Amino acid sequence: MIGTVGSSHVIHAGIILTATGVSRCIEVEAYATLTLLPRIVSIGVAVAVDVPVIAQACGLGTVGAVEDVEIKVWGRGLYYSNPALGEILGSLVSDAYANDGAVTVNSISARMWGIETAIASLEGSSAVIEESTMPLYDISGLWAVIFRLGKPLNSERLVETVYSHVGVLERIVYDNIDDAPTLIDTLSEKIASISGIKRLQKIRGMLARLGALAVGVDIYGKHVIALVEDAESAYILSAEMRELGDRVEAPVIVPGI
Repeated sequence: MIGTVGSSHVIHAGIILTATGVSRCIEVEAYATLTLLPRIVSIGVAVAVDVPVIAQACGLGTVGAVEDVEIKVWGRGLYYSNPALGEILGSLVSDAYANDGAVTVNSISARMWGIETAIASLEGSSAVIEESTMPLYDISGLWAVIFRLGKPLNSERLVETVYSHVGVLERIVYDNIDDAPTLIDTLSEKIASISGIKRLQKIRGMLARLGALAVGVDIYGKHVIALVEDAESAYILSAEMRELGDRVEAPVIVPGI
């Protein structure tokens, strides 16, 4: 199923509105999300797991004709997400507050790098192709272990690799769009190879030997994600690789599943 991501398309998974006196608050429930490929040209990929992130906008009354609005983003999932997620969700909930609760991509439409992250966090793991979204149904039912690396990877080299070889990486996605585990694993394999980051290559090898079906790396280099068959496999792999840093185990989220 492919959905449109036009400027008026609502992409929220859930929204809560409350009113206390003259103040008004809007909350958006989202998921921890890693961006495996930002949509620089035509396609982006992001994976979401069931670890909560909450974004909230609350009116603090008015000063003249201007209303002060406080934006907060919190939740365990934020610690295990793309570092840009907080800013993206904050922008979305601010836009929602101004538009009577409609959560849309209006506020990030000019930031192509953020669309796949926002959609995955709000709806579930997805690829964004041109102006459409494609849920990564092939990873439905799998579990993930997200590692927040104690020693982050070289983010500058990762970003440079992605931006300098975006055509090659996008071709990997197009060639494997019907096989999401292969898509995810091949992306990080190619990024590790091109970037020459030996530590990423080593981490990939260790996770594969412990049963990971696919290994992905967030573009910012602070997180690695391993996909496995079930909860038991996730907890075992997590325990075996605890030296990598803090980690969380949770089901993968896919839109509509």
